[in-house]
Amino acid sequence: MVNYVLGLVLSLLLLASPSMAADPDVGITGSFVSTANTLTLQLQGRSSASVTVSGTWVGTLVAAASADGSSPYTPIQVTAAGVPQDNITANGLYGIHIPPGVGFVQITMTIHTSGTAAVVLHATSAPYMVNGASGTPGGDNSDVQFNNESTLGGNTNFTTDGAGNINLHTATGNPVLSTTGPGSNVSLTLAPKGAGAVIDTGGISYPVATKTTTYAATAGDYLILGDASAGAFTVTLPSAAALSGQVIVVAMISATDVSKRVTVAAGAGDNIEGVSSLTLTTQFAKLFLQTDGVSTWYKVGSEGI
Repeated sequence: MVNYVLGLVLSLLLLASPSMAADPDVGITGSFVSTANTLTLQLQGRSSASVTVSGTWVGTLVAAASADGSSPYTPIQVTAAGVPQDNITANGLYGIHIPPGVGFVQITMTIHTSGTAAVVLHATSAPYMVNGASGTPGGDNSDVQFNNESTLGGNTNFTTDGAGNINLHTATGNPVLSTTGPGSNVSLTLAPKGAGAVIDTGGISYPVATKTTTYAATAGDYLILGDASAGAFTVTLPSAAALSGQVIVVAMISATDVSKRVTVAAGAGDNIEGVSSLTLTTQFAKLFLQTDGVSTWYKVGSEGI
């Protein structure tokens, strides 16, 4: 019983001891007044570091890193407001890029012209030191963090998720770029004008749609397969001016029949190389069209017409 009580008391003392408390942050300070003044900090597994410089001084400070503190120190970059730089010549907060395998960081005054620089070298285990910006991440846990003048903020237009997907979209929510993965067949979707193209590790895939009746093509179309088995119909192209450079392909996949054809027509005010429409009359005939961004769709290729 006595041993049990002694053990319990010892455990409580250890828990209360400041030396045993886990400290996620560590920092040291120094006054730099001459060339070769140095501060060295052991990271002890901490993932982020920064240096704050103040005072009235003229000179140059350089950051360096070492794997174990005894091997040579190699110069590393710092960042100020997200901009990488090789040295420090002015007061401010600087993030320190820590390469893999680094156990020690060091700040050295390589040039001293005058004055005293007050230097604080700081390291943390917190995952929110990015390019010199620190603080609590903004947004939710899917928002990618951006440095905004040394302050972090989540951007809801650029998100990621636990499945490894990345999504970039406009302020109004329209998709611009997204990935579907991870895995050996990751797809990348680009949607600058509509549904867009899908690029994956196996090649490039474009939208395909089969139509059997009158249809107004949109910015999201690429290949339109016209099946006129039930009767002739028209595919009307989108505005040429609204889709500069857009390519649309229209093909007739139904059997040849003089009364069942697919007509491709320009929209109001537009033309197809000077005419208002062209008709596909045989099976597998097709038109490759591209807009000049003004009012004309040009035939960049055709078969069976």
